[in-house]
Amino acid sequence: VENALINAAYHYNETGYPSAMQPIAMHLRYATDRTAGRDDERAATLCGNVASHLNQVGDYAAARPLSERALAICEQALGPGHPDTAQSLNNLAGLLKSMGEYAAARPLSERALAINEQAFGPSHPQTATSLNNLAALFRAVGDYAAARPLYERALAIREPALGPSHPSTATSLNNLAVNYAYQKQFKIAADLMRRALAIRVQRLGPDHPDTQSAQQSLAAIEQRLAENGG
Repeated sequence: VENALINAAYHYNETGYPSAMQPIAMHLRYATDRTAGRDDERAATLCGNVASHLNQVGDYAAARPLSERALAICEQALGPGHPDTAQSLNNLAGLLKSMGEYAAARPLSERALAINEQAFGPSHPQTATSLNNLAALFRAVGDYAAARPLYERALAIREPALGPSHPSTATSLNNLAVNYAYQKQFKIAADLMRRALAIRVQRLGPDHPDTQSAQQSLAAIEQRLAENGG
């Protein structure tokens, strides 16, 4: 039952629609609560899946202890250098970023990047995910110059490894475009965002939250571009 819930929760979290979790939310939480006192991988994964969902719906206070428990279990059961530990570090760092605790999130994100580079190599999609997450922290505090090479490196990994029309490639294009916009380089930002939007329309559909976000970002960038004379 736990394995079935884990597989379903991962799928629903990946859809980008938090409401998709509703059919199993009660069962997932019950199964997670029943792991109290356990320190095995399944307990950690259940905690992580529930925390990810709660993060998506903005219930950060409820998500934090679950995310912290997932990390503690992974570090104890799998070791501090295991890829699953890196995933838990990434998840907790992302949650802390959502809560505005950037200083606390940064060392976790840096640890995750170091683990993934060691475990998978510098050109693996998992490494790209960690690069993207660390870049997002730099961008959140306004250090766009530090964020940019990390976003560029993530894109350079994802595009050849996953393909030019993969949703993760679109995410990297989107993030790099936003960073360029913050640096007032609107022409470059608009070109990147158009590419991201085209991928999302094709792969996710016009009504997906990521597609709509890209549309809104592109409109804002194009407006700034027009105000600055193209």
